Amino acid sequence: MQYAILDYIPQRPPFVLVDHIITCNEDYCKTTFEVKADNPLLFNNILLESGVIENIAQSCAARIGYLAIHTKMQNVRIGVIGGIKDLTITKLPKVGDILTTEIFKVLSDFGDMSVLDAKTTCNGEVIATGEIKVALIDK
Repeated sequence: MQYAILDYIPQRPPFVLVDHIITCNEDYCKTTFEVKADNPLLFNNILLESGVIENIAQSCAARIGYLAIHTKMQNVRIGVIGGIKDLTITKLPKVGDILTTEIFKVLSDFGDMSVLDAKTTCNGEVIATGEIKVALIDK
């Protein structure tokens, strides 16, 4: 089942870099995103590194929002990137490419802070991996 993303993240167009939640639970979240020509983080029809990072961050936000709504009966909260560690981006996607981002291992979920591992693939090829820390800043 796919979930419409705007119910689970605080970002709004044109700065939305996730289209759907494919699956989500406490330990795993999988999202998809099609790179579109009107994306503000494009240069020469290529999604910049900042766009790949934002896709990963919004996939983490989607996990947090999904769990808040479906398990805690809370509203979606605003968060910020608290840190990035061991990030590797091997290829930048172009307009029309579909990214699949997996938050596949929860390293830590403590209060308003989550530390997560992420992997992004494009056309079956891993293009980004890393660890991201997300901090929730509103109640």
